[in-house]
Amino acid sequence: MTKRSKKAGIVGKYVPTNEQQKTVLKSGKYIREEIDKTKKDEWSRFKQMDPCISGRGAEPVYRDKRKGERISKDEHLKSEKKVLPNLGDNEKMKESGFVIPQEIPDHSWLKRGLDAAPNRYVIRPGRHWDGVDSSTGFEKESFTRTNEKEARFWSVSDM
Repeated sequence: MTKRSKKAGIVGKYVPTNEQQKTVLKSGKYIREEIDKTKKDEWSRFKQMDPCISGRGAEPVYRDKRKGERISKDEHLKSEKKVLPNLGDNEKMKESGFVIPQEIPDHSWLKRGLDAAPNRYVIRPGRHWDGVDSSTGFEKESFTRTNEKEARFWSVSDM
């Protein structure tokens, strides 16, 4: 008796029913068992392989990051060790302004307590805006106009 199976792929080869794939609804437990079985089979095949084929126990290959050429382990460790020195200790760097101070200076607008000029987007000075009004004066005029309208409204409201 010949039977066509998915595993054999050829008509004429008989595959026992326990090796055939199930085409019905499978439970999670059955799928988990199938996955575990295939993993064990693959792992056992890998262990039985010749080390020169699988690469087990081989020395790692270190390569240069820029060119991709092979380098020795010592050269690789040297390149990994290269780190920028701490630039904050050098007084010349501080004087030149290369090192940005992290503390807030006393003359800063944050410590003064004064509000910055109002703007139409209600953005407070900080890292997004330095607080300097570099516009053409449109915002300043629009705020004065709205203030004048409010003042006129309040002065006329008594009548």
